[in-house]
Amino acid sequence: MSKWIFPFALCFLVSCDPGNVKSNVLDPKSELGLSLQLGIGSSIPFECGMNPANNSIVGKLDQIDLDCNLPLDSREFKEKFQRENPKLEWKEGIWRTDASVSIKIANLSSDQSVPIKLSSILSRTGRTLTNTDRQVIINNNLPSVELVGYEPLLDYSFFSNRYWDLEFNEPISELDLPLLTGSIAPKVRLRSIVQLETRKYRLFFETISLNNSPGTLNLEFSKGKDSAGNSIQRTFQIKFIGLTEGPNLVSERSSPFVFHLANGSVVAINGRNKFNANQSEILRVGQSSFQVLASILYPAILGQTATLLNDESILLVGGQDLVDSATATIHNRAELLNPNTDNLTILPNLTFPRTYHSATLLADGRVLIAGGIVSFTSTVAALSGLQPFASTNRTLLYDPNSKTFSDGPNMSVGRSHQCAIRLNDGRVWLAGGFSRIISAMLETTEFYNPSSNSFSAGPLLPIPNSLFNCTLLGDGNVILSPGTEILSSNSIFLFDVKANKVTLLPALRFGRMASALAVGQDDSFLLFGGGATNIANQATRLIEKFDYKKSNVFLDLGFDLEPRTFFSPVRLSNGSIFLIGGQASDGSTSRKTYFYGPRPTSN
Repeated sequence: MSKWIFPFALCFLVSCDPGNVKSNVLDPKSELGLSLQLGIGSSIPFECGMNPANNSIVGKLDQIDLDCNLPLDSREFKEKFQRENPKLEWKEGIWRTDASVSIKIANLSSDQSVPIKLSSILSRTGRTLTNTDRQVIINNNLPSVELVGYEPLLDYSFFSNRYWDLEFNEPISELDLPLLTGSIAPKVRLRSIVQLETRKYRLFFETISLNNSPGTLNLEFSKGKDSAGNSIQRTFQIKFIGLTEGPNLVSERSSPFVFHLANGSVVAINGRNKFNANQSEILRVGQSSFQVLASILYPAILGQTATLLNDESILLVGGQDLVDSATATIHNRAELLNPNTDNLTILPNLTFPRTYHSATLLADGRVLIAGGIVSFTSTVAALSGLQPFASTNRTLLYDPNSKTFSDGPNMSVGRSHQCAIRLNDGRVWLAGGFSRIISAMLETTEFYNPSSNSFSAGPLLPIPNSLFNCTLLGDGNVILSPGTEILSSNSIFLFDVKANKVTLLPALRFGRMASALAVGQDDSFLLFGGGATNIANQATRLIEKFDYKKSNVFLDLGFDLEPRTFFSPVRLSNGSIFLIGGQASDGSTSRKTYFYGPRPTSN
């Protein structure tokens, strides 16, 4: 609430009745008689006060009421008052009695400290005031502070030399480090506060703990003052989200397909495990545990793709048995699972088997299925002229209305293990991959345009690469992060769509394969787990964040609860990241799940 603070004496706004206003006394005899009566030999000090005696009122300052204990010399009052108080714009003076006057001034509405000089005030006897200064503090806006560019999911972490950006609603004349309280206050050490702009400051801090459990931190700016001397009115709480365990999966799974449905349910499909690899399970809204869906999927668990369609059915295409060798069986099967109704539809077979291909949902609801490996043996030479150990350049288009596949245009080169993602303009960008599974990785990229049903060349990658996690950012650009298996990498690529250029970002602190990536609303992203090889006990617990909009460096965000590889993340509607399954530290597949952030109340 707006306030006016008068440290000495203040006045309420009053209404003055013109009928009570007296004219000035001009008769010298009357003045002389008054002087003889009150001035000569009087021991009463001449004083004028501003009423009331309490120290605060509400409203804009547009009137000052002076009440004196001796009649005032009104002839020169206005001139002298204006001369000594140039900041006050005089409007009129209304005499209530010979010893009191209401001074009308223009509104003073902005926060400021205004000194009122009364040394020009004389009584009719010529006596001067005993106390001539009054300080009026005008305060219509109490100072407050907000965090700037702060997203809970990504910034509520305290494991790096970090900073918060603070924005005040008005200039601050005094500011010191805030007081910290809360459960994680002992783990945070404030370093300094630096002014960036008139109302913006940066608060630097560091942490002294490796714990990654949830907690709270309260910041109180008790020493902060504005120009009117008022304390900052905001004390805010930061919730440190940390990692908490979620419900266990029914089956062990590494690299499962995970989908977040519109109703809040979470579905986990397939993934490597020893048992029930062809089952899917769902964590429904309002339930505390996963339930196995009755529909039994075909057990093709390597190189298969799963695509969430617009009607929330899931299209599963191709893949191979859990044998990564020349004896592996590659499948031409396709299925459609509706997790909401627990219904499974067997679709027509593909024209030829494929695995490690890509499947991308188009804006019109169709799915582009591109490339992939067709065989690990020379018998593939009999299939459509394809060469042994070669990745195909052929594509298919799935139509959800007819539930059929048709041939699409050929890519410029055969690809498998490529990145494929739909851009905001509707095109699909395909990047890198292998042309032969035993050959070098590709550096080429290309675009598929649904409007023309054709491919065109895209920008080259800075380094030939494959096995990406390919993620669309909020600004329309694409992040390519270390992928799922074979090789670890600390390389991160950014595809700038407008510039049509792929650049290499600063290196990760830890080379990763089989890591999990999640993107926040501010286009910064988190990397969890992953390892130098596919051996889980060589995995990292370190969580890293790339601050895409701020500092262009990777920051430590503390540690996962255990080293993991081959687990799948999904971002929930409340902003939390749900981490599902994976390969545990002993090399076994895992049933564990974790929430990075608050657990949804509906689950």
